[in-house]
Amino acid sequence: MLLPAAIEDLLDLVLGRSCLACDDPGRVLCASCLEARRGQVFDVNLRDVGPRATAALRYDDGGQLLVVAYKEHGTLSLAPMLGTLLSDAVQSHLLTAADSRCILVPVPSHRRSRRGFDALGGVASAARHSLRTAGYDVGISAALRATRTYRPLKELPRTERALAVSGSFTARPPDVQGLLDAPGPVIVVDDVLTTGATVAEAVRALSAAGVRIAGIAAVTAASRDRWVPSPAPAPTTDLS
Repeated sequence: MLLPAAIEDLLDLVLGRSCLACDDPGRVLCASCLEARRGQVFDVNLRDVGPRATAALRYDDGGQLLVVAYKEHGTLSLAPMLGTLLSDAVQSHLLTAADSRCILVPVPSHRRSRRGFDALGGVASAARHSLRTAGYDVGISAALRATRTYRPLKELPRTERALAVSGSFTARPPDVQGLLDAPGPVIVVDDVLTTGATVAEAVRALSAAGVRIAGIAAVTAASRDRWVPSPAPAPTTDLS
């Protein structure tokens, strides 16, 4: 659940937090550092995945710092900032489609996750809030579920990731019907894109159920050789 900005500010003050990027006292990512990381949406070439993929931040230009702090160290107050970045990546698809509506489908969490919280779910909810604040009609669908366990992909060589995740997701029939009837594009969302194995499996499972995927959006991407300029950079939104 997202806390109001005033409560987050109070917690930052009481807990003595400081910005991860500039070390100034206050929010874990201050407004200036967040704004400096916006407006940089780029396309990610996932080769055989199919739908266009976008990301808001390069992994070695701040993405790793933020995602690791959030997912591995439990800095949950980063969720709104990561959601803001994800919303920029989603907006790039909406600008291209000239549509103000969309449905976000998060990639299922790893079934062996020990984090104790739905990391991507929190970011996706924050992205929806950001997009709705900007005037978009956005929903979230839990249309995918994990059907089996697999080793966390970060522990595997890149060449083995697609095989490890193959067949691990399936679509939920009731939620699929909602996607088939969706008035706007369906966009698969994730936090980090590396080889694209996880989102490729998500696209496969949804496509097998008859869902047309309009795009893929992520907070950050790690493969420098796959970055290509985005034809439609996301505009600044009102996130107050």
